[in-house]
Amino acid sequence: MSKQPGFDVRLVWRDDGHLGDAALTCFIDGEEAILPAPAAAHLDSCEACTLRLGDLALAAAQTAELFAARMPVVVQATVPEAVPPAALAVALPERTAAPSRRPPVRVPFWAVAAALALAGLGAAPAALDAMRSLPAWLVGLSRTLPVVLQSVGVVVRHGSAALVPALMVAALGSLILVVFAASLARRMSRKAPLEGGI
Repeated sequence: MSKQPGFDVRLVWRDDGHLGDAALTCFIDGEEAILPAPAAAHLDSCEACTLRLGDLALAAAQTAELFAARMPVVVQATVPEAVPPAALAVALPERTAAPSRRPPVRVPFWAVAAALALAGLGAAPAALDAMRSLPAWLVGLSRTLPVVLQSVGVVVRHGSAALVPALMVAALGSLILVVFAASLARRMSRKAPLEGGI
């Protein structure tokens, strides 16, 4: 095992006597000239290293395909000429037919249904409170709706270009009041339990 300039011999061999990943990568990249001569002889005679070479070549090709799918103009997947096609065919007889697409994701319908049922149970008290306040809400709506409809009728009948700016100011003012009332109601509802309210 002589050392070639520019490549550390400790990266060529593993402790078990087989070629290391760095050496196999050199074969895949077509850079076997920087490896010691016994490395090529070992690869020709060792089935385990040939299989590992095939696995690494397949992983490199799949990685290149993934990058090519994300950047089709920049990256092109190529197989180096230095790796004999017969070595890849021998190393990967059944793995070449592996699908390149991800399997479809299965939705856990039972888990989703259980989560929805638990959410429904958790929302039941709030729904019951809303049901109790529904008559008061309907009374308020029955009083508000005629006023709103009459206002819309007046605007439609007497609408002119002079009313548009006034309507925009009124709508903006109404929006500000609604936001203020909502924030005030939210603050009051937080304070009520602390002060012994309902």
